[in-house]
Amino acid sequence: QDKYAFSGTLFSLDDAIELRLLPQGTLLNYQRWTLPVNNYMRFGGEKFIAHNVEFANRREKLIVESDEQPGSPISIAFRELNLEYLSSVIAQEKPVSGLLQGYIKIFPDPSGMTFTSDIRVDDLQLSQVPWGNLALKVDRKIRDRFDVDFALVGNHNDVKARGFYTGGQSPSYNLVATVKSFNLGSLQPIVKSQVRNLAGTISGDIAVKGTPEKPDVDGSIVVADARFFSTYLNSSFSIPRESISFVDEGISFNKFEVADTRENKAVLDGTILTQDYRNFKFNLNLSSDNFRLLNTTAKDNDLFYGKVDVKLNARIRGNTTTPVVTVQIGLSEGSNLTYVVPQSEASILQAEGIVEFVDRTFEQDPFMKNIKKETADTIKSGFRGIDLIARLELTDQETLTVVIDPLTGDQLTVKGNSTLTLQIDPTGDIHLTGRYEISEGTYNRTFYKFVKREFAIDKGRTITWLGDPMNAQMDIRAIYKVQTSPIELFSNQLSGAAGAEVNTYKQRLPFLVYLKLNGELLEPQISFQLEMPMANRNAIGGSVYARLQDINTRESDLNKQVFALLILKRFIADDPFENQGPGGLESTARSSVSKILSEQLNRLGEKIKGVELSFDIKSYEDYSSGQAQGQTELQLGVSKSLFNNRLVVKLSGNIDLEGQNSNRQATDYIGDLALEYKLTPDGRLRITGFRNSDYDMIDGELTETGTGLIYVKDYNTLSELFKENAQKKN
Repeated sequence: QDKYAFSGTLFSLDDAIELRLLPQGTLLNYQRWTLPVNNYMRFGGEKFIAHNVEFANRREKLIVESDEQPGSPISIAFRELNLEYLSSVIAQEKPVSGLLQGYIKIFPDPSGMTFTSDIRVDDLQLSQVPWGNLALKVDRKIRDRFDVDFALVGNHNDVKARGFYTGGQSPSYNLVATVKSFNLGSLQPIVKSQVRNLAGTISGDIAVKGTPEKPDVDGSIVVADARFFSTYLNSSFSIPRESISFVDEGISFNKFEVADTRENKAVLDGTILTQDYRNFKFNLNLSSDNFRLLNTTAKDNDLFYGKVDVKLNARIRGNTTTPVVTVQIGLSEGSNLTYVVPQSEASILQAEGIVEFVDRTFEQDPFMKNIKKETADTIKSGFRGIDLIARLELTDQETLTVVIDPLTGDQLTVKGNSTLTLQIDPTGDIHLTGRYEISEGTYNRTFYKFVKREFAIDKGRTITWLGDPMNAQMDIRAIYKVQTSPIELFSNQLSGAAGAEVNTYKQRLPFLVYLKLNGELLEPQISFQLEMPMANRNAIGGSVYARLQDINTRESDLNKQVFALLILKRFIADDPFENQGPGGLESTARSSVSKILSEQLNRLGEKIKGVELSFDIKSYEDYSSGQAQGQTELQLGVSKSLFNNRLVVKLSGNIDLEGQNSNRQATDYIGDLALEYKLTPDGRLRITGFRNSDYDMIDGELTETGTGLIYVKDYNTLSELFKENAQKKN
């Protein structure tokens, strides 16, 4: 179905073209509009001529009229014309709506087009946000003088402007704007991609006099109760009541304050210097203390995210062509920033000169040969670049995370001290210099996409930037601790040895896996080393430590044992099919009995009414004393359903039944709590809350509390996830 249509006939005259529209051939937004029979429009010749061009649809009318007299204006008149018809021609949505009434007269002039008007838009809306009623009246009482009367009233808006503009050889103006109230929420459709929840008001008086070359602007505007949410920073900000003054020197900010959600403030002070309001110079200072600048997650930005509070002192000088910015910035306590190294930066791009492609057929093209290349670009930017010097001060109160490989999740999480210097020159070159000394941190390493191990980084290690921000030099050593039996390292030597000697090597000892990161951040050089804590190096007469030192001299053997410790948490023998570790008949029996007891206890729990119990028993042999000792742990889970099975309460923990910690109380272990509520009767949509005890290398003992939303659905193919459930037939 046609939405817009214009039908008519074109006639070629001696010096013009004439268009006659069919009386019933016009559609606007699916509706039929009529025109008089004897209508026509002439293009070309000395001037545009319109005769009896009157579009009508019930009470709505659009009239275009112009006679043949030279210098006569072109008149466009409106009566209750719905702006949706015009705006929806260029957009599927309705960017502008309202009823337009009045007229506009356009005066053709060789020196420039001028116009007069008396129009009114009732119930003006931008993207369905009401603005009020708008009126614009421009009178031409003297040839070169135009009196202006503008008003926007309604929806908490009350803006009026009056004055005159004089054209000719010496143009000038004298306008006064009175803003009793302007609702900032009216601007939401314009800034919706950057700002949400915009609210507040603007008020003030501004007078503009003088000439276009040297305007004289006086007055001020007051921003009151302003609030907005920055989608880029994922943070909310507010402006309780601040003013911006227009003075002889330019635009003045007198300690203009912006507050975050915790009422911490950023302060802008100074002046934007200008005499013509076309060229601007900066004399501004910006400061903040513990100001929430960034509050984003990986979903908001895939390169950097986190919760960042800043202490900032910045001097902004220069002009709009080349701003000069000097910044001293520090992160507040508790800040955490994650930076993801883009994999595309790992390859080095080099440019060897500039290649210019020339189209030899351009000069022969009859349509293009008259175009001068040097004047073809009509829009040129005066911005040359920014001159920035920033000093970033970091302490061990903030956490910095660098995701080295986004695919596997390998990342550095560190705390440390540094003063970094960032420089950006007007050509766009970026230089970052300084050394970051790590006080504590971890390196998370992923093996084969399913085994993750966390290494603790040695204190005093460094990350150094020497210029290129993407090519930091690393000197990092991280440790992974594992406790296991060293018997696999001595499988050949213990062949035929007595049982007591073999049992000595079955005891569990602490081992250290050192991971060394050197070279550039984008392409780190990774190496390993096996060690033991100083207090354990003399274990079993020092033979274990000597064996480790021997393995460290052969890279192939070293890598084999390192990956065995990291993935299997045990050593492997030279012949991997020869297993001497704990796991004889008694150990196998213990493992089997553990599974049998777990299954029987779970079956018993099913018969207990009112609550649901789950059990798991782990039983193994501990050789730390030189002889096998039994170690048995009970994992207990209790859950209770309430409110017709809509609410489930879960409690879980571990209890040592045999071994060194068997004398501890059950209350020392059971501390994890979870709640799960079914929002829908079938349990498809659920909300959950939990409180778990955990341990973190950086923060120590932690109690994690959180909530989540769960969606449950059975499916055979992936497409069924997005289909509605089939209705059951009776």
